[in-house]
Parts: sequence; C-alpha cells; structure tokens
Amino acid sequence: MGEFLAKAGVEIAAAARSAGGLRAAEASPAEIHRLENEGDRLTRTAIGELFSTVSDASELVKWKDIYDLLEATMTLASTPPTSW
Repeated sequence: MGEFLAKAGVEIAAAARSAGGLRAAEASPAEIHRLENEGDRLTRTAIGELFSTVSDASELVKWKDIYDLLEATMTLASTPPTSW
C-alpha cells in the first residue's frame, strides 16, 4: 500500500508541475485513480488475510487501524482539488 501512496505522490507532483498545460495534467488524475483502486484491492485482501491469520485481538486492531489509515490516505490523495 505504501508503494501505491508513493506512486500517487509522484503523479500528484507531476500534475502540479504541469498545471500550466491542461493536456499534460489530464493523464495524472487517471493514473492516481488507478493507483487508488489498486490500493483498495490490496487493502481488502490484506484485511481478509489479517482476520484469517491473526488471533490476538490487540494485533488485529492495530493492523486493521494501520490498513484503514493507509486506505484513507490513498483516498484523499486520489481526490482531485477543485483547481485541477
């Protein structure tokens, strides 16, 4: 998931640099959205595995919170600002 966040950050930076040219900036939101979807898929898989393999409640809650935070961060990164 962290890898997808890093890639989304690169795309956001590229879009910000090319803000003067609308055509160049149009590709970045699509890639960011693709990465967010892939991150969602990865999060669902990880949480499913978490509930299948972890029996300690405190570990389960800790990792679920981490996954939820990563997913929320990715969702926020994929939400374009109104100035795009």
